[in-house]
Amino acid sequence: MIGVRAADTGDAGWIERLLDEGWGGPEQVANGERYRPADLPGFVAELDGERVGYAALRVADGVAWIGLIESFRPREGIGTALVEALADAAREAGCETLRAITTNDNRSAQAFYERLGFTVREVRAGAVNESRIVKPAIPLFGEDGIAMTDEIEYEMGL
Repeated sequence: MIGVRAADTGDAGWIERLLDEGWGGPEQVANGERYRPADLPGFVAELDGERVGYAALRVADGVAWIGLIESFRPREGIGTALVEALADAAREAGCETLRAITTNDNRSAQAFYERLGFTVREVRAGAVNESRIVKPAIPLFGEDGIAMTDEIEYEMGL
């Protein structure tokens, strides 16, 4: 059974490694904004005592954003459980929508959000190229060799 709990100080080193190894460092850039997921309210997914996922919630101007989401075991319900925790926290913060940003190359993330009922709100052509000015570590190509150039913003009502 997947359990999701609020991240705590005991998770700090693990979250730091996760960001360094899988996300190009502690800072993320989305929609032209720089932020640090480790400084946001976060959730850890566990299965049989092992950390198997992490998500961070960013709230700005009454809108909740998925600041980061990572599942180490795809298609086992971990990401869904994390999104549910983020949605609950967003509702508690008084937000009426939950948004997520992914890139044009990340087909699995696009399908994931759409399966959960998110809809495309906006496509920002060239946004990733602009973000590379702020964070040069953003790769030029995704896992499938697709050029990473655009941001796709998804939204779900809460």
